Amino acid sequence: MSLTAPLRRPLERIETSLSRPTGPLGIAIGHAMSLQHYTLTAWCHRLLDPPAGASVLDIGCGSGNALRLLGRRCSGRLAGVDPSSTMVEMTRRANRSADRQDRLTVQQGSALDLPCADDSFDVVTAIETLYFWPDPRRGLREALRVLRPGGRLAVALEMTRDAAEVPTLLQRVFGAKFTQRSAGAGLSIVSGAELAEMVGDTGFDRIRFAVEPRRSLGWLCVLARKPDRC
Repeated sequence: MSLTAPLRRPLERIETSLSRPTGPLGIAIGHAMSLQHYTLTAWCHRLLDPPAGASVLDIGCGSGNALRLLGRRCSGRLAGVDPSSTMVEMTRRANRSADRQDRLTVQQGSALDLPCADDSFDVVTAIETLYFWPDPRRGLREALRVLRPGGRLAVALEMTRDAAEVPTLLQRVFGAKFTQRSAGAGLSIVSGAELAEMVGDTGFDRIRFAVEPRRSLGWLCVLARKPDRC
């Protein structure tokens, strides 16, 4: 059964708001995404296994949950960039302790033009955000630029082309049609192999990826490293 127009309109408004949440709806979406993406984020961080003293940048930091979790693992500087001023403020509030310790920097900005110096971070993460980058390769090149030689990249997504061949109930209800609609709206929907190739093309090495096809609409985490000499 297709969605009726009265139901479809608010869903479309929420989908539009996901790329740059603002105002009360943006705050509500930020809190919802913190809950929804908690397990994906924790999975990504386990695979990444960042060094204890790492300085970290989270691209598309959203409500700040990923930085908060990384702040428990890493004692270095924490930084976030997000196109939404609403999300910048949510990140600051979610990471008050790091802010009080002068460990936190959060800025409004684009993944395609990061407001960060070259060779600034040991770790760069992008969780549930690459979909919205108008030019993913340019965003990945920016991540490479701000990483120190030997620094680590982790990109995690929960809607990919790696969803289970035998779909779960969630995937049967929301899967292929939702993914196709998102791709038609201009979101970057990729497989692990496609994203790994893209990451390699932008200059990273030691690339690997993990998938959980039956989680959400196909979990994916791509991990890579900036070469010692890039």
